[in-house]
Amino acid sequence: SINGTSEPMSSGNRLTRSLGAVGFLVALSTGTLLSGCGSDTDDRPATWSYIYPAIIEPSCATASCHSNFTKRGGVNLGIEDEGWYQLVCRHFVIPTNPDQSELSNLLNASGARRMPPDFALPKADIYKIQDWIAGGAKDDISGTTCQ
Repeated sequence: SINGTSEPMSSGNRLTRSLGAVGFLVALSTGTLLSGCGSDTDDRPATWSYIYPAIIEPSCATASCHSNFTKRGGVNLGIEDEGWYQLVCRHFVIPTNPDQSELSNLLNASGARRMPPDFALPKADIYKIQDWIAGGAKDDISGTTCQ
């Protein structure tokens, strides 16, 4: 029914509602609903304890890429301390220098193929990773170091 009447919903109304639901899911998946309506600030922390579970693990440590099992390119991002070690100690990340970090180049497809290859990360996620790198790329979860 439409607005509590017994009239059937037209196909146009069904399409509008379906598109509205799809738009909501797209907005939610890109973080626009989470960052606040019209807000240009990203209050998410630029820390490994945020970046790993929110961005790296679901986007990079997948079954077809850099998981514990596949380790594509010899890179294992499937465990948080191992992932940090792989990125920082193997010099994919140059702490305090995101512009010289291979990870930034891969995420932005700057002179390299884009990672992840199936889809581009949202710019806000790339900027958050670059902020973490600029801040020293520390492991604030387990305190892993390269020594």
